[in-house]
Amino acid sequence: MQQNKTEETCALVAGVVSVDRAPVDPLLETAARALRAKGYRVGGFVQEERIADGCCAATYLRDIEDGRSVLITQILGAEAKGCRLDPQRLAAASVELEKLLDGDIDLLVLNRFGKDEAEGRGFRSVIEKALGLGIPVLTGVREAYAPTLVEFAGDYGTTLAPDGAAIIGWCLDVLGQREGARSASAKTAA
Repeated sequence: MQQNKTEETCALVAGVVSVDRAPVDPLLETAARALRAKGYRVGGFVQEERIADGCCAATYLRDIEDGRSVLITQILGAEAKGCRLDPQRLAAASVELEKLLDGDIDLLVLNRFGKDEAEGRGFRSVIEKALGLGIPVLTGVREAYAPTLVEFAGDYGTTLAPDGAAIIGWCLDVLGQREGARSASAKTAA
């Protein structure tokens, strides 16, 4: 996997690469659980697909803190060919995540950096806000969008293999660096 990191910056955005559309949400959720068990506050969404109306799958975002699910696709019927993503529901989820970033959160988990984010929509503004606040972001990304994620995040972006130990390792590393920076700032201010 490509790593784009310099001595001066820490990769704050990591995309877990989905190879051949294999789901990475279970890996994101496992990492979130492990970090929460260590006392970190982790928030965000993982994605779930459920069969709807006996035709195509409906996509839900499940909040990793409280388990609440929100439908983000439109049920267009079995013959529909266009994008089923509901932009209004996605926008509402983005607002919810931006509010979460204003709280005391250590790591943000996002189900995807996909086509919408690559084109400047979707959760892109949420990722930008997290970067501005120094909050690490762990997200899933398909192989096709991985280069766009790294380009978007610049020196703050990296990709990870879909490996649980590597994902948790990156999280602990970035959270440790963040804590170290906070300690140094507190000592300087005192």
